[in-house]
Formats: sequence, C-alpha cells, structure tokens
Amino acid sequence: MSRYQSIESLDLSNNSFVGTLPCDLLKNMTEIKKLDLSNNQFSGLVHDIQDRCSKLELLDLSGNHFLGDLPERFRKQSADRPVIPIRWDPETGSQPSDGHILSGPLPRALGSMTKLSNNVNLKGNYVTGPLPSELGNLVHLKKLDLSGTLLDGTIPDSFGNLVNLEVLDLCSAKLTGSIPASFGNLINLAQLYLDSNKLSGTVPDVFGGMVKLQTLIISSNDFEGRIPQSLGQCLQLTTLHCDGNRFSGSIPASILRLPLLQSAKFGNNLIISEILPPCSASGDHVASLDLTSLNAASNPLKQGQAFFHLSELHLSHNQLSGRFPNYIASMTNLRHLCLHENYLNGPLPNEIGELAYLWTLNLGNNQISGTIPDSISGLVALIKLDLSCNLFVGGIPDSIVSLVNLSTLLLQHNKLSGPLQKEIGSLTSLSVLDLSHNCFCGEIPESMGNLCNLRTMNLSHNQFTGEIPPGIFKLSNLTTLQLNNNRLVGPLHAGFLRLKTMRTLDVSHNQLTGSVAKCVLPRRLQKLILNDNQLSGPLPQRGASGWVWM
Repeated sequence: MSRYQSIESLDLSNNSFVGTLPCDLLKNMTEIKKLDLSNNQFSGLVHDIQDRCSKLELLDLSGNHFLGDLPERFRKQSADRPVIPIRWDPETGSQPSDGHILSGPLPRALGSMTKLSNNVNLKGNYVTGPLPSELGNLVHLKKLDLSGTLLDGTIPDSFGNLVNLEVLDLCSAKLTGSIPASFGNLINLAQLYLDSNKLSGTVPDVFGGMVKLQTLIISSNDFEGRIPQSLGQCLQLTTLHCDGNRFSGSIPASILRLPLLQSAKFGNNLIISEILPPCSASGDHVASLDLTSLNAASNPLKQGQAFFHLSELHLSHNQLSGRFPNYIASMTNLRHLCLHENYLNGPLPNEIGELAYLWTLNLGNNQISGTIPDSISGLVALIKLDLSCNLFVGGIPDSIVSLVNLSTLLLQHNKLSGPLQKEIGSLTSLSVLDLSHNCFCGEIPESMGNLCNLRTMNLSHNQFTGEIPPGIFKLSNLTTLQLNNNRLVGPLHAGFLRLKTMRTLDVSHNQLTGSVAKCVLPRRLQKLILNDNQLSGPLPQRGASGWVWM
C-alpha cells in the first residue's frame, strides 16, 4: 500500500490491527492529509510521523496501546508547518491499568502550533505537570480536552485568549486555584467542564458575555461564595451543575428563569437561606433539579406549580418537614423522585399512584406513617421503591404485583406486619428485596422461588415461622440470604448446595435443629452465620477454605 503516493486519506479505525506503528506503510505516502488508526491494538512508541507525512492535517491514534511521552517532533513543530489536530485519548470509557498510555509533561512547544483550529484531545492519558501558559497562543482552537489526566497547578490566565474555543474540558484532573476572570473573553464557548478538581475561591461573575454557553459543570470542587448572578444572562444554558462545593446564599432567580435550562444541580453546598426563589421565577423548562444536602428547612414543594415539568427532583438529606403534598400527582413527567433523609410525616397520599412514568421513588428515612396505599399499583414503570426507615403499618398491598418492572424493593425498618402473601413471587424482576426489621409472621411463601433474578434477600428480624421453603433453593443468582432473628424451625437443608453464587448465609437466632453433617454448602460461600440455633453434629463440608464463622 505504501506505493500509492497519491493517497490523501487513510482510515483503518475500528479494527483489530496489532503491532507497532506501520511506518513502512507511511513513508511513501507523501500526500496523505488524514490518518485515522484509532480503536485498534497498535502498541509501542509513536515515531516521527510528521517527518514522513509532512502534509498531515488530522491524526487520530486514540483507542490503542501506545506509550511514552508525546513525540518530540510534535513538541517542536514550527508555526509555518501544517498543524495536526492530535487525538491520543483511549476513547474506550476506561483507563488502561498496564501503563500503555502516553505520559509526561504537556510540552510548552504545543503553544507554537498556532494554526491549530480543530481539536487537541489528550483525554485519559497520564499527562502530568502544570498547564503551560503557552496554550493560550492557540487562538484558533475550537476544542481542548485534557480531562482525566494528572495535570496540576492553576489554570493560566492566558486561556482567556482562546476566543474561538467552543469546548473546554479540564474535568477529573488535579487542578487548583480559581477560575481566571479572563474566561469572560470566551464568547464562543458552548461547553465548559471543570468538575472533579481541587479548584477553590469564588467563581468570577463574568458569564454575561458568554451568550453561547450551553453546559457549565463545576461540580465536586471547593468553590465558595455566591453562585454568579451573571449566569442568568446565559440564555442558551441547558445544563448547570454546581453541586458538591461550598456555595452559600440563595440561588439567583434569574437562573431558574432561563428559558432552555433543563438540568440544574445545586446539592451538597452551604445554601441555607431560601433555597428556591418564588415559584413565579422558576423556569417552565427545568427537567432535572438537584437540591440534595442543603440543610434546608423550608419546603419548596409547597410551591408545587413550579415543578410540573420536572422529570427528576432530588431533595434528599435536608430538613424538610410536614406532610407529603397531594399535588405531587400533578408532576406527571416525573421519572425520579428522591426525598429520603428528611422529616416528612403523615400518610402517603393515594395520589402517588398517578405518577405512571416514575422509575425511582425514594422516601426512605422519613417519618411517613399509615399503610402503603393500594394505589401504588399505578406506578407501573417503577424500578426502585424505597420506603425504608419510616413508620408504615399493615401489610404489603396485594396490588404491588402490578409493579412488574420492580428491581429493588426496600421496606426495612418499618412496623409492617401480617403474613407475606404468595403474590410477591410475581415480582420476577426483583434483584434486591429487604423486608428486615418488621413484624411479618407466618411461613415464608414457597412462591419466593419464582424470583429468579434475586441477588439479595433480607427477611431478618421478623417473626417468620415454619421451615425454610425449598423454593428458595431455586434462586440460582442469590449472593446474600439473611433469615436470621426469626422463628424458623427444621433442618439446614442440603438444597443450599444449589446456590452456587452464594457469598453470605445468615440463619442465626432461629430454632433450626438436627445435624449439619450432610449439608454440603456452596464453594464460594464466604460468610456463614449459624449461631443461636439447636444444630448439632460435625461441621458442614465445603470444598474450599475462607469461611467467616460467626
């Protein structure tokens, strides 16, 4: 193929080629402008491609196993030579653990590549050291992605010179210091990602001129002070994530009035005053609102009309009190409703069943009382239901069998009672079932053996009687089984051997009897708890060591 000197574009991406960079393939391709070798299995050092292919305009080596520092020729590229938009990032979603990835400091000479107008992408490499201020010379650059690297130090003021930049991604590095005020010059910026660093100080109020800004994510840093008012002038803003900092004061009303805002996260900050402006100021287009862990005592849910368009509402870990509001039923677009770790009280209204599109309902760790309403059967799309650590009484409603998509059911630490109905075996999508610390009684239904996807079952600290039903031994995916602190009787069944994925088995504090000598237990079992029963005989057999006896 190297005989074809007229080739201008060569794309070998998304194959399974191996070996080192094929320089013999390239040495005679004097006209090549685009070379894409991404997503293969090439390895070794990167040679001086540019000397061999002097007309290159685009080079993509991402998704391979190259290692070593950036090639010297790229570092010393002169301003009058064709500039290459280099992509080294793995682009696989995970970082190699064997060191086969480019490393070393980011060369200052990269700043001399002043014709660079498209993309510099070093995402996910082991690039170290500070950000060179010379990068501010790349005034034609449109995208700079240095996310997931080991870069440290401060963000240079010279980055304010990148006036054509549309995407700047510096997330998940080790950057310190503050956001330069010169960022106000980035009038073409559409996406800014600074999350998961060690940035601090106040965020400069310079966003008024950034009229094209659509995404701003500064989560998981150490910013303080107030959220900038000028963000309310970014009329194209759709995503604003400020969670996981130390912002104080209130949320500017102008932000929630932004006409295109869809996802807003303010949780895990020090915002302790009125956490939302009056409902008339809230945007009709906000779809996701996160106000988790703000120590808020006032209940923004009283402003129900402000939330009708939400698909996600997160108000967990606050100090919200009062009854669960009936008008929640009007929020018919909700997919995720998370209000756990508050002080909500009173009954769960029947209207909750009108949220037919809800996927997650998390009301755990409140003071909600009364019975679980039959109307819960209306939550036909529900995947996770967490009503744990409340004051619910009565039994599980028969109507729960309508929740055919339910994967997680958490009802532990309530005052639920009565027998466990056999219909619960109809919830065949269940992966996690926790009914512990209640007052359930009677026998464990044989139909539990129909829960073929179950991985965790906790029925401990109840008043179940009778023998362990044989149906449980059909749960081939079960890893954790806790039946302790009940009134179970009978022998320890040999059927446990069928549970080949079992890691933890706790049947302590029951009234189990007989010899355990014939009970061969799963080889992968790591924790076996049998204490406070009436078992006898030699210890059960197992084909491998490593048990924890308790």
